[in-house]
Amino acid sequence: MNDIKIHQATQYVQLISREQIVQIAQALAGHVDLPAAVAAISNEINDVIPHNHFDVALFSENRDELIVYETGIQTSWGLKRRQVANSPIQDLLLGMVNHMVFEDASNDKRVNFEGSDNQPILDFNLRSRVHVRIEIGGSIIGALSLSSQRAASYAEPHVQAAQIVANVVGPYFYALRSAEIAQHERLEHAKELALRKGAESLTQSMEKERIRIGMDLHDQVLADLSRLALKLENTDLSDVEKINETKETLTMAIQDVRNIVEDAKPTLLEFFGLGTAIESFLAQATRNIMIEGKLTFDPPKLDKTFATVPHKQLTLYRIIQEAVNNAVRHADATEIEISYLRQQRKSEIKIKDNGCGITLGKSKPLGGMQNMKARGKLMGAQVHFDSSDSNTGTCITITFSDTVEDC
Repeated sequence: MNDIKIHQATQYVQLISREQIVQIAQALAGHVDLPAAVAAISNEINDVIPHNHFDVALFSENRDELIVYETGIQTSWGLKRRQVANSPIQDLLLGMVNHMVFEDASNDKRVNFEGSDNQPILDFNLRSRVHVRIEIGGSIIGALSLSSQRAASYAEPHVQAAQIVANVVGPYFYALRSAEIAQHERLEHAKELALRKGAESLTQSMEKERIRIGMDLHDQVLADLSRLALKLENTDLSDVEKINETKETLTMAIQDVRNIVEDAKPTLLEFFGLGTAIESFLAQATRNIMIEGKLTFDPPKLDKTFATVPHKQLTLYRIIQEAVNNAVRHADATEIEISYLRQQRKSEIKIKDNGCGITLGKSKPLGGMQNMKARGKLMGAQVHFDSSDSNTGTCITITFSDTVEDC
């Protein structure tokens, strides 16, 4: 235990009274955070133990750092956690002494050792200091400290008074600190959950985009390249007409790749809506060929209807895009019509052509049909095919329930 030297100029201070203990307890009432509680105690005991700086240092969860709550002079101690090993009061914190008193800390070797966290003492001239332990159930949880800029300001009665204050406020500070830790753990847990959900959402979005690109490559590029390979096997290099047809097929495949790349960028769909995007795509798909593209609905109305469900409008656009591409390339159609009907919160979109049709009822559905049905499932829609191989054309109907308000 440290010897306490009582300076001749130090006045005798009586032990803190019962009334003052009650006042300290009352001062804590209503404060639910440590900084406010520390400030309240400092104000309450200033007449008993005059000070320029008051702080409470509590151990971190691992007991290797200190969290300092200070009032009066604001120092670097309160800015971030401090290492116990560098603390000028580590002997007190480690239980080697019951209390510590410094007549002039600026000249005390216990403060001024290599690596000491003593800069605030020197910067703010905190010469006279008194420190006592804060204990809960016989375990040290931190220290209560008071400092004065006047040397030799504290003696044994101040130590006794400070220890009484520490004993009174210790359980309260322990409870507040435990609440801080619990809140921090809850916040960290919430952040972890949010990051996990964000990662899951991103993964799902990436997977959906991967599936979409795979479908697009299968339906457009792979089919064209497969036909091109077959043509090349049976093409006489001197047959100019077949060579030109092969070049045209290759050009279309290249354009399809470009379209897939463009689809990954912001489009008319994002900027203007589903109706406008369908109108633009149909015009582009039937341009410069002997096919007439028709819309039997007002595009702005469809834009407005699906403005609040962007995930549905993107899926619908992909199905319509695929249906139109199939009709343009394989149906030998001269007309493609897209219609839209909405009744009692159910929507129906039809893509009709007057081409050669497709044979349904096969044991294994065509890849394009499978992809359209798969896309429909992503948004809870049913995709129905009505066709025959007797040149009556094909009608693809997309039916689903939506959640948007009537327009």
